[in-house]
Amino acid sequence: KEALRSYMMHEKMDGFPQVSITTRGGMCDAAWSAILHSGLGPLSPNTILLPFPSKHQRNGSDQYWSEQGFLRMVAGVKNMKVAIMMFRGNHQYPSSNQLVTSGMIDVWWIIHDGGLLLLLPHILSQNAVWGKGGARLRIFAVLTKNADPDKFEAKVKKHLAGARIAATVIVVNMSAFSLPSDMRRSNSRDRFGCHVSDNLVPNEQTLDEAFSEGTDMEHSYLRLGEQFGVDMGNDDNGGDTDDLTLNTKASDHSDINDAKSGLREIHAKQERLKNASALNEMMRLHSSCSNLVITNMPQIQSQYSCDFFDYVDTMCDGLDNCLLIRGSGKEVITNYA
Repeated sequence: KEALRSYMMHEKMDGFPQVSITTRGGMCDAAWSAILHSGLGPLSPNTILLPFPSKHQRNGSDQYWSEQGFLRMVAGVKNMKVAIMMFRGNHQYPSSNQLVTSGMIDVWWIIHDGGLLLLLPHILSQNAVWGKGGARLRIFAVLTKNADPDKFEAKVKKHLAGARIAATVIVVNMSAFSLPSDMRRSNSRDRFGCHVSDNLVPNEQTLDEAFSEGTDMEHSYLRLGEQFGVDMGNDDNGGDTDDLTLNTKASDHSDINDAKSGLREIHAKQERLKNASALNEMMRLHSSCSNLVITNMPQIQSQYSCDFFDYVDTMCDGLDNCLLIRGSGKEVITNYA
């Protein structure tokens, strides 16, 4: 605890150091224990910051950073209804004792999940590490539908002006890709079996939906399978899984369905990685020289843990420091903030 307090003082951080002890092995269990035991009642944290483990850390023989354990921890944090942030960075990110006179922070805004994605970079840009003028803040508003980019840009600028956030707004048209399905929940149950509503909630709207006129808040969006023409409905042929029969035809039919399901899963992953690669190409084109790139955290869509890590690694490839944010929906910026 004293070592942690000393490090916080060196980095000029205000806060309360707290150490949690666990007897279970692995960083994920230790971090989950610290999350559960931090704070007290209303003073519990409303935002959790996690490091994104590298490939080397995840593939280590000691399983210190287990992929399954990490995603299980993320699912637990989401169930706590708090905001979550993941930092995928390197040693080039400036420390509190450095001075960067020409800093730049880029925000790639896809999902309007509250105010944290705007408020946090605004606060970071005012830090003393960037000098008296602060860091330059740029908002890349991602257009995911065919709409008028000029009107879209005007609405985003009006929103920023109302929140008194000074930033350059750049509209990026990515309507040819299905990014929203990667950033929003797609199934009625998530990877770990927790029930999730299929109705579109306000904090999962794209910018197009959030800033469009006459937006229908009850509009339901396509799930991942429907986005790619896959039937995600209930199985009409099956009854109880305990009802076992020795019917050879039924067994063959089940094998065919499993094979089709596997092919659909492969196709869905390929489409998702195609989206991640397209977003990465635009990010590298515009933000390769930025000190920090902030964007929405993709949802965990697949039953395979490696899919989420492959998506993030593809999306952030070639960028020095990326911060992924998933708001809880409670963080809202208003004109009176």
